[in-house]
Amino acid sequence: MTNQRNERRYMRMKTNVLAIALIGLMLFALPIVAAEETLDASAQAEVDSIASDNLAADPGVTPDSAMYGLKTGWEKLGLMFTFNQEKKAQKELALAEKKLLEVKKMAEKGNVKAMERAQERHDALLERARLRLDSIQEDTEESQVKITAEKIVGLQRAIAAHENRIEVLKDILAEQNLSDEARTAIETAVAKMENKTQAIEQKLEERKDKIKTRLRAVTEKTDSEVSDDITEIEDREGLTAAKKAIAERRIQNTEEALIRVKAKVAEEKAAGTDVSSAEASIAEAEKNLADAKVLLAEGKYGEAISAIKPVSNYGRNLSVVVQAMNQARKENRTEKVQELVDKAKEDGLTLREEVKQEVQERAQEKQEAWNSLSSETREEIKTAIRTQIQSGKSE
Repeated sequence: MTNQRNERRYMRMKTNVLAIALIGLMLFALPIVAAEETLDASAQAEVDSIASDNLAADPGVTPDSAMYGLKTGWEKLGLMFTFNQEKKAQKELALAEKKLLEVKKMAEKGNVKAMERAQERHDALLERARLRLDSIQEDTEESQVKITAEKIVGLQRAIAAHENRIEVLKDILAEQNLSDEARTAIETAVAKMENKTQAIEQKLEERKDKIKTRLRAVTEKTDSEVSDDITEIEDREGLTAAKKAIAERRIQNTEEALIRVKAKVAEEKAAGTDVSSAEASIAEAEKNLADAKVLLAEGKYGEAISAIKPVSNYGRNLSVVVQAMNQARKENRTEKVQELVDKAKEDGLTLREEVKQEVQERAQEKQEAWNSLSSETREEIKTAIRTQIQSGKSE
């Protein structure tokens, strides 16, 4: 009886010890799991923003405000009291993102000087972040080198998202009804921001190459093994997912843009406009788009992004071309109608409504023939008409 009682007591103690050990293990593991979830959530949030970000957020105080100097002052103060070089670079990238919002807002308002002020601030932030990368040092231990690699890859993910936002900005501004002067100024400003972004992207890639070299030195691993380590870090830090999301978004946006452009080109073609050059560009864009889709399916996300970039530009450029063709058609039609009306007045005709309608119908017929002529022939005809009208007036 005593032995049975002791055996039951022993089993209870054993069960309690196992339970306590299990609870301790769970408590020990909890901070690790929580840390991983926080990291994953942070990376996932940035990836999610790639698919939905349309730069619709409020930029706050903009460069056309008297308070803008105070805003930039606070930004600089915040950077001054951030001492970790990696954190400083992260903050500078976050502030540069806000400058994109300011550029968009000022461009939409047509305030070129204020837009350029935001662009210059954007470029200065990225330049400082680029130079700061040299301050992030590697170590001599494998674990520490990999920690540095995680920092660099995290910054790569952020700059990839930033570059995508510039592409979104270009898409948005391409649809704006802007003057030629404003459009040229905006395109110049955006090109400068794009160059700065590409410069820091190149710098990050160079740092990652150095990390690979350091890893080979401290671990004696092969190139293939080191590349696998870096790929694992890129997957874990969300860079791979970010590139995939960017490629998917650019492909989808380009497909939608080409559908709209093809519809506009078809309308212009039906109206008699020569759209052969636009159709050739569309054909080339569709080929590049197909190549990008293949690369995406193969998991070559970076290459897919590179392939889709000129396609995206085709879409934007074609939109501008179609708008220009449409505007030229309207201007030419108005000009021809006015020339016929002026000629009728010189001939002493009374322009009743019936005559106006007839003149407009004749102008439409003339317009179709006019569109089929080369630009050189059109200019020669215009010059001849002006000379004839001037000659008639002098007589």
